Amino acid sequence: KKTTVVVCDDKSVYLGGIPLGFSVTTKGVMVVGTNSVLSDAKTSSKNTLQVGDILTKINNIDIYNVEDIQKELKNSEGKDVNVTYIRDRKEKTGVLTPVLDMQTNEYKLGIWIRNDAQGIGTLTFVTEDDEYGALGHAITDYETGVEIAVNDGKIYPCTLLGITKGTKGKAGELRCLFVQGNNSKGEIIKNTNCGVFGEITDKEKIIDKNMKANVGTRMVAKIGDAKIVSSVSGILEEYDIEIIKTYRQPKSSDKSFVFRVKDKRLIELTGGIVQGMSGSPIIQNNMIIGAVSHVSL
Repeated sequence: KKTTVVVCDDKSVYLGGIPLGFSVTTKGVMVVGTNSVLSDAKTSSKNTLQVGDILTKINNIDIYNVEDIQKELKNSEGKDVNVTYIRDRKEKTGVLTPVLDMQTNEYKLGIWIRNDAQGIGTLTFVTEDDEYGALGHAITDYETGVEIAVNDGKIYPCTLLGITKGTKGKAGELRCLFVQGNNSKGEIIKNTNCGVFGEITDKEKIIDKNMKANVGTRMVAKIGDAKIVSSVSGILEEYDIEIIKTYRQPKSSDKSFVFRVKDKRLIELTGGIVQGMSGSPIIQNNMIIGAVSHVSL
């Protein structure tokens, strides 16, 4: 057999392992539910919009919040409006008829929406050029589970308040607190199934310059001993894990290998892997080969 390879120069990154707060606004508004409108006419959404859809335009006008929707529906005067929305990462179009709410005297579509999301995750790496990766999976809406199309967002320093240990059949969690304001540490640029990526604007208390590793390719991960880097104890430490299965994937995916926690210190602290540890870097043979993305119960 023949194959094509690309020879890459060695590249090293600063290892993460610390929890961060994530705050994003969506491209458009996300449909998180439907409701009835008290009107003398029938609602006409007819399931054109479903929970998890992201409404981006009405009559070709960009939509960012509920005020934008109200403005365009008022301008419609009850006539049909053309809508553009995203479903399953594909852009679609449809037609809706606004309904006049008898209680508020405003035109409505019979949907509940949200245009932002917040959550906790872990930093994976920071490059010499102040680019970062984190979380190990996409930011999703907590009610619908749908991947959020990010318009913009920021990352914030996070204080670990405590740990709810994981047990068999039930995931634990890191209990953390972060405050949004002028204390952001970076910008969120991309939200992908393999993690969140962006630029660091303030590295203070974000990286440990003594914690660096070369970047490993997707063929480097081997069954056997490895380590996870985390600050769940209050300091940045390495914990022993064992990679028990690897997948030779033809393209990028968020599930590349399976590991189990061996380190008794981490098991005592967390019970294994808990929510909030997603993004914790995994190193093997002094190379970063991946990050925590999911926990098996």
